[in-house]
Amino acid sequence: MADNQFLPEDPRYVFAPTNGLAQQPTWADAATWHGQNLADTWQAMQDPALWVDAARQYSNALMLGTETPGGIRAFHASPYDFNRFDFTKIGTGEGAQAYGYGGYFAGHEPVMEGYYDQFSRPQPPKALLEAQADYNAKYNAVDASMPQAEFDAAIKARDDAYARLQEAKKLPLERQPAYRYEVNIAADPEHMLDWDKPLSEQSGHVQDAVNSLEGLRNPPGSQTGANIVDILQNYHGNAAEAAQAIRDAGIPGIRYLDAGSRQAADDLAGWQRTLQQMQARGASEQEQGLPKFHIDRLQKDITSNYVVFDDNMINILRKYGIAGLGLAGTGAATQSNTTE
Repeated sequence: MADNQFLPEDPRYVFAPTNGLAQQPTWADAATWHGQNLADTWQAMQDPALWVDAARQYSNALMLGTETPGGIRAFHASPYDFNRFDFTKIGTGEGAQAYGYGGYFAGHEPVMEGYYDQFSRPQPPKALLEAQADYNAKYNAVDASMPQAEFDAAIKARDDAYARLQEAKKLPLERQPAYRYEVNIAADPEHMLDWDKPLSEQSGHVQDAVNSLEGLRNPPGSQTGANIVDILQNYHGNAAEAAQAIRDAGIPGIRYLDAGSRQAADDLAGWQRTLQQMQARGASEQEQGLPKFHIDRLQKDITSNYVVFDDNMINILRKYGIAGLGLAGTGAATQSNTTE
């Protein structure tokens, strides 16, 4: 887990006990988290401004081992503090909608941490930015063709702005607020349109849904999810309407490989081809052992990001965290972009 020294003093914690985790933590996880956070939780509960959130965290630690419905466990980082996702604000936040129109989530927590680190990185203070802008304006205002009195006044204004800029440069960097969210996406991952795979390799549900789309009748099986999204965006004229059409066809979102998994996916495809060739020529089980080993290893290394079309499918399980509390156990477990 990334160091949380740059968390704001009073970030809020939200837990919805009816929401589920696809990767269910164990009772040992719950007990560990409970033990490590009990003292800090009790301290936070003494603060009237924090006690409700602290109590929720305490109950969450106790409930982590209970039976909950499935879905897709995912993560989101944001510079914004909110209690529910609102996709009407897409386009007003950080990042680009590179993989379609929707909310972006990481299936692998370290991917989210990378974005959290970007958002929470100390930045130049506002006073420095304002002083720099003021100096730039005063510098550009100096014109040698001015009457002498105006020229002298412009030079003095520029020099005064420069002096203020030098003082502002002495100010410390400001710690930026940023928030981590662990969520449950109420969807079957096999119902997601896979950005990287050809349609012929996607689930029957996705193939049927895509074949029903207006403007994309019976697309060739060699077209990838990326090709399909591009065609639909051109057909509908914008990404939002294309996403709505895909959603209406029964596809809840898009799944795509995160940056750290793309090479692993290429390697996996290579070993799978090798195994097929060996099986075609009747290679022994012993000979097939090496490609099978690498296939098993690489499948565990491949993780995906998700674009979700409907904000009602997103349930916040955890928001990191109450000031002074280091969430632990299952991993200190996205407003809209988290992912690449």
